[in-house]
Amino acid sequence: MNAVLRFLSSAGAAAAILLLPGLAAAAYPCNGSPGERRVGMAGGSHGVGPFPLCVAGPAPAPSAPRDAYAASVDTTSFYDAEMERMVRSIKAQHNAVVTEKARMAAIEEKMARDPAFKRMYLGGWEVFRVDPKARPGKTCTAAWKKQGQLVSISGPGPQHDGGMLTFWGADIPQPADIQTITVTMKQSRYPAQTVKAVNYSMPGLRFGAIALTVPDIDKAIDTMLDVEHFELLIDGRTVSNIGWNGGHDAREKLRQCVRAG
Repeated sequence: MNAVLRFLSSAGAAAAILLLPGLAAAAYPCNGSPGERRVGMAGGSHGVGPFPLCVAGPAPAPSAPRDAYAASVDTTSFYDAEMERMVRSIKAQHNAVVTEKARMAAIEEKMARDPAFKRMYLGGWEVFRVDPKARPGKTCTAAWKKQGQLVSISGPGPQHDGGMLTFWGADIPQPADIQTITVTMKQSRYPAQTVKAVNYSMPGLRFGAIALTVPDIDKAIDTMLDVEHFELLIDGRTVSNIGWNGGHDAREKLRQCVRAG
């Protein structure tokens, strides 16, 4: 043991221990103490045989092996491409918002100087008689117009007591002659119904019309809601999608017209 201590005090022993980076300060000749851990060998010169070196404490946890697939993937290029895609998406959304704001600003400016355009864009009612020369209470009509579409309730006719629910729009077929078609009509509070209707167009107008018969004009007036929405479909394709508000006021004016007879 004395020979070991003499060796540890020599420059050669110090150099031998320092060849183990990071362990020199803690390494010592193994002496069988609890918890010590062997880290290398020393000695073998100056008349001293080789002996083990130890440090106190448990062994460090082994580093996790790097996943071979993860190591082979160039994540930098992946994230760069993903970031570029996100930036393009954000720019596209921003440009869409700017375009929509510009469009709405132009519409608001036009509405401010053109009352007729404002009424057409926001929607409005007109209650009138289609044929002023007809007997009082006949050909009464309440028409809602909005953004190039129209829906009207009219009646009673000159020769019958019923009425018509008519839709006008650019997506409605424009046949050369009047024809009977099958349509499905959806409403806000009523079940969808598939019925026969009349499809026609008027010369000089870029709109088609679909008219549904109303057996009782008074009952049709009674069912008018203040806020209503209609959707008409032909073979599953929407040809009219229009809603109104202010229906109760129009309903009362239409009722007054009909009762004038």
